[in-house]
Amino acid sequence: MTIETYYNFLKIVECGSILAASQELLIAQPSLSTQLKNLEKSLGATLVERGSKQLCLTPAGEIFYQKAQAICSLDTELRRELQDYLSGTAGTLRISMTPSNPADMLHTLFDRFVREHPQVHFQFQEALSGQVAENVRMGLSEIGIIRSRIRNVDDFHVLPFRSEEIMVLLSTSHPLAKYSSLTLEQIKNERIATTDMIAPMVETAFRTIHAEPRFYLKTAIRRTALFWISSYQNCIALLHCSPDEAGREQDGCRILRISDYDFSVRRSFIILRNRKLSPLGREFLRSVGAPCDFPDA
Repeated sequence: MTIETYYNFLKIVECGSILAASQELLIAQPSLSTQLKNLEKSLGATLVERGSKQLCLTPAGEIFYQKAQAICSLDTELRRELQDYLSGTAGTLRISMTPSNPADMLHTLFDRFVREHPQVHFQFQEALSGQVAENVRMGLSEIGIIRSRIRNVDDFHVLPFRSEEIMVLLSTSHPLAKYSSLTLEQIKNERIATTDMIAPMVETAFRTIHAEPRFYLKTAIRRTALFWISSYQNCIALLHCSPDEAGREQDGCRILRISDYDFSVRRSFIILRNRKLSPLGREFLRSVGAPCDFPDA
C-alpha cells in the first residue's frame, strides 16, 4: 500500500463517509470505495462497518486508524524537514518531554542551543514518561526527556543529566513550616498529595520507618498538587523540586528537604537504539554536554 492509502483512509474516517471523502479528495467515489476494499483484503480484516449513513470503525479499524495517524504524521514531518533544508533553514528539532518543567532546567537545556542555532525550529510534545517513550519509539520525536523509569528500557539509550530532590511542600501556616527540614517520622501521619510517578517512591521510603503513607491526593500533573496545598492547606505535598528550591518560600508555600532519606528522581534523555540520530539531534546533545558517541549515533 502507498502513503496515499493511509491519508485516504484517514480522510474517510474524518469525513464519516466515502462520498464526503471522495468530494474532498477529488477522487471518484467508486475508486475510493475499491481502494478501501483492497486495503481490507490485503490486511485480512474489516476496518469499517457499512450499512449506515455514518461509517464506524471496527476494533481492527481503530488500531489501523491510530497507526495510520502516526505514519502520516511521520510523513508530514519528513516533508517539513526536507523543506526546511531546501529553504536554507537548519530543520526542526522534535523532542517529547514530561510537563511542568522548571525554568532553570529549560534554560540549561536550550539557552546555548538557541543562541548558536537561531534558524532551528522546535516541535515539543509534552506527555508522561511512558508516552514520551512511545513517541520516541514511533519516531514522532527524536529525543525524549523523562523523569522516571520506563518499560522496555533496553530499547533505548538512557542518558541521565539531572537529579531532582523530592521535597515537602506545605502552606506557610502549617505547623511543620517552622522547621528548616523534616524527617519521615515527622510527616508519617500527615495527609499527602503527590504525583502518580512519585507515589511508589513514597511508599518505599515509608517502609524504611515501618509506616504506610496517608495518600490524600494523587495526580498525574505536579501543578495540581501545588494548587491543592496552596488553596486548601489540608495536606502536605511530596514533589520533585529543582536544586535551588530547598528552604524557599514560594506562592505561600514552604519547601523543605527530607533530611533522613535520600529522596530524588532522575531526569534522562532517551534515544531509540538502532536508529541513527540526525545531525541536529547530535548537535543538541553536544550543546548540553550529553554523550552521543554510542554505536548507532
